[in-house]
Amino acid sequence: NSGMGRYHGKYSFDQLSHLRSCLIKKLKMEGVNDMRYPPHTPKKLGWARFFILKTFDLGWVGRMLLLALLAVVAAVLLQKYFR
Repeated sequence: NSGMGRYHGKYSFDQLSHLRSCLIKKLKMEGVNDMRYPPHTPKKLGWARFFILKTFDLGWVGRMLLLALLAVVAAVLLQKYFR
């Protein structure tokens, strides 16, 4: 009787289970990605179309200014949320 059919204990359960890790954290900026998830309302589709279809030709200087502005915004957000 040893071996066959003896799978009712904790250690047997652990042996036969597929253990996986879990990440539990706050998703602070997930509200920005709200348009990605259902229900897809006309308002959400309008925002998605805006971001997909609108391209701005800023030129080299405009792109550098936009990059600098994004860097400043990122630095402010990092200081605010990760102190």
